[in-house]
Amino acid sequence: MSEHYYVHRPQSGHDRNVMEVSARGVAVRLWTDAGVFAKRRLDFGTRLLVEAAELPATGLCVDLGCGYGPVACWAPCIRGRAGFCSMSMSGRSRWHARMFSASAGGPRCS
Repeated sequence: MSEHYYVHRPQSGHDRNVMEVSARGVAVRLWTDAGVFAKRRLDFGTRLLVEAAELPATGLCVDLGCGYGPVACWAPCIRGRAGFCSMSMSGRSRWHARMFSASAGGPRCS
């Protein structure tokens, strides 16, 4: 049986991918890998969430099941000064979300 994308420590080999994606008029670069959900494209549900979300100007926004972190890269563009926290069960997804966040100096849009 093959692994699910939410496995804590996937055994599958790496197959990293970089994709340029635009949403809300903002282009971002996303890093993905084998063993993560929607590796080759931004999935419909995530795109819909990014395009339609109205986040509060203050408080804390939480992305449970963040995957490789695509929502976090747009969050600064669609919220005011609210904090943002991403969480995932998948160790590989968390690693990619952290890598994106660190390389961008924290969640931000480019």
